[in-house]
Amino acid sequence: MLHPSTAERLVPENIALIQKGLRRRHRRDVVFRSLAHVAVMFALGVLVMLVVVLGVRGIGGFTTYSVPLTITFPALDPADPDDPDYDPIEDYDYPAVLIDATIDAIGAGVVAERSRETNKALIQLLGAFAADDLAILTNNDRTVFGTQQTYPIKLSDIAEQFLKGNESPKLSDQQRAWLTALQQNGLIDEAFNRSLFLDADSREAEYAGLFGAIIGSMWMMLITIMLALPLGVLSAVYLEEIAAKNAFTTFLELTVNNLAAVPSIVFGLLGLSILIQTLDFPRSAPVTGGVVLAMMTLPVIVVATRTALASVPASYREGAFALGATRLQAVFNHVLPYATPGIMTGTIIGVARALGESAPLIMIGMVAFVAGPAFSATQPSTALPAQVFIWSDLPEQAFAERTASAILVLLLFMIATNLTAIILRNHYDKRNS
Repeated sequence: MLHPSTAERLVPENIALIQKGLRRRHRRDVVFRSLAHVAVMFALGVLVMLVVVLGVRGIGGFTTYSVPLTITFPALDPADPDDPDYDPIEDYDYPAVLIDATIDAIGAGVVAERSRETNKALIQLLGAFAADDLAILTNNDRTVFGTQQTYPIKLSDIAEQFLKGNESPKLSDQQRAWLTALQQNGLIDEAFNRSLFLDADSREAEYAGLFGAIIGSMWMMLITIMLALPLGVLSAVYLEEIAAKNAFTTFLELTVNNLAAVPSIVFGLLGLSILIQTLDFPRSAPVTGGVVLAMMTLPVIVVATRTALASVPASYREGAFALGATRLQAVFNHVLPYATPGIMTGTIIGVARALGESAPLIMIGMVAFVAGPAFSATQPSTALPAQVFIWSDLPEQAFAERTASAILVLLLFMIATNLTAIILRNHYDKRNS
């Protein structure tokens, strides 16, 4: 025991040391908080910059331009008595009436000379399938012919880019003057580009849409969740709650953990060699892509589910055993419900990763041109990441714009998927609390 005078002498020194240590801790806490704030602000800044850049580049893809042309339809040719199967509608000269209507809209004084080159240049301002669109709009109604009707005709991608302020080398000075005249005459209508969501892919940018890719992604996500979620949860339950701890289960755990870090293209090679070449799965089909993405997502769900199961207190198991429950009853009736929020978190991570992957889809051929949506999981299709890859490789300025628009749609698709999973996770979390 220290002498009282010694204790009195040491107390101020101890207090000074404690205060010095507290100040050092406080400084470290301030530095850590500052670094955390900087990290969060940096992440938000990168996210905002990404959205802004994509928005600036892709916002034009959500708008489209058309011109209301007042078209004078010449009367149909009379029936040919020598050919009872002759149908004058099938041979109707839609391009000619479109050219005449376009000249009337621009102004005869602006279009100085009618020639073959002039007609070709006028047609280039309209959509590549403008004549087919006009035939669809008239719906082969015979009462239309011989009258004057007004229809909105979609403009071509080079005309749209000019109206959006993007110069195209494919556009001549004469065509620029014609478009300017249409603008001055108030005949350019701007509208929301519904074709981006209602049409499938096309070689012509003004008709290219994401409907087929969205349907393909929905098919794949459905197959991925149906395969990966139950298999992942049951595998994690076996490894965490049922299997004995031995060399075999240790090997399984290491294998699953390593598979969670395998690059996605390896799973694409696996799908190509086993599913397509060995098991004869259909190439470029959502069922093949869904199985490949399920294999990629499965380890992530297993790891997350095991972590969620391990976080459930042992008292839940012991209480169930005390009431006479079997191990399976304790796991499925008591442990698993409380681990559901953590399982949903793992599912969110796995599905979000799968939804944005393009490398495995490239390996199984889902980057082929598909002109229509897949009405079943075995039909050829593409997906949103693959569609972005396809469009990004095309040289037209309009496709570059639509690539950014497709990325924005993919981000919205991922946010909607994650939001749904988060709502389900919070629902189970509240129910267990």
